[in-house]
Amino acid sequence: MKREELQIFVDIQRTILDAGLDLPDILEVILVSGLKLIQQTHGEIFLLEKNGKQLRIVRSTDQQDEGKVFDLDKCFAGLAVIMMKTVFCPDSSTELLYQSPHSGPYHSELTVPLRVRNKVVGAINIESNKVNAFDAEAITLLEYFAGTAAIAILNAERFAALERANDQLIELDNKVLGGIKNIITDRFHALGNWLSGIRVYMLEIYKQDLSNLSERSKNTFEEVISSFETSLNLIYQSEQFLIQYVEAEKVNLDIREILQQSIIEMGPTPDNIKIEISTATELMLIRGNRQRIGSMIREFLSNSIEAMPHGGIIKMDAYNEANSVILIVKDEGVGITTDVMNNLFNVGYSTKGHKGLGLFGVYMIVKTHRGTITCESSEGKGTTFKISFPAINSHSAF
Repeated sequence: MKREELQIFVDIQRTILDAGLDLPDILEVILVSGLKLIQQTHGEIFLLEKNGKQLRIVRSTDQQDEGKVFDLDKCFAGLAVIMMKTVFCPDSSTELLYQSPHSGPYHSELTVPLRVRNKVVGAINIESNKVNAFDAEAITLLEYFAGTAAIAILNAERFAALERANDQLIELDNKVLGGIKNIITDRFHALGNWLSGIRVYMLEIYKQDLSNLSERSKNTFEEVISSFETSLNLIYQSEQFLIQYVEAEKVNLDIREILQQSIIEMGPTPDNIKIEISTATELMLIRGNRQRIGSMIREFLSNSIEAMPHGGIIKMDAYNEANSVILIVKDEGVGITTDVMNNLFNVGYSTKGHKGLGLFGVYMIVKTHRGTITCESSEGKGTTFKISFPAINSHSAF
């Protein structure tokens, strides 16, 4: 390869790389660059159909040819794909077995398969209206070029497949979550109605037989009725909570930004409490709801601060792990007992006398973001939460 041709080849490779991952753009650049490389003006790119038996013209200098489909055994491009070798026909007009892929009066055809190792994705086909128009040097240049082109097409196809899969997941999520919302509403209403009926019945007994009840029985009745009130309140909170998270809008999020914003929103912390944040330089993004993730982090911070009455350090680390973003929240607090650990994420459970959702809410935030959460703790040695969220195919960097 001459120095001038090598420089042209390098420039073309850069042009293909700069085209990004949009398949139509990639195909256009490949066709234009391939023609420029061997100084021709007519050609097309074929891609193999899913059935593996046909080729489709996806880019052509004769635009009216785009979309045409050919059986592999009926065109030069198909022969190149089957053999996984270059096919050169000095005068295609004498080959009656093959269909012409183009509308113009061309004679010479040079077809090079677009292949990466043993995988063929299609072929690039160059034509000339001259007989025997391509020499050995042109064939070699196009074969070198076809390797780079095939890699670019495969990368673009894979990226497009990932985008389609992501769109399908989002659509599926919406359908599934919509169904979950209906189930949640139906079940919580049924449970609430059932408990309300029992509560009314208990109140009637309480009112009618009040004079015959001992003080201990009165207190017991009052505790039972209060428990029903708490249960009904929790059912209502849970129903509203879950519906809100099902309907919550999700966008691409950078965990680092949310960590920093959550600390600001927490307001002043006690002087003996220090919060440290450590994150990866290039942290992958997650898809989620900013407000919900923020409320989860604030719940962790609030719990850690309460667990450290004598002060200490809260460490929050975020890093990439395979296809996930990991968030670690670690404190130096009093720790969690085994009994509490067994009920940690249960609805309505609290060691603080609260009647809210607490860590059950955190658990549901994680689950509605397709994540996982674990907790490790020892009395007197602090607590560590590990949360994992699926990452999207993108990076963010400061």
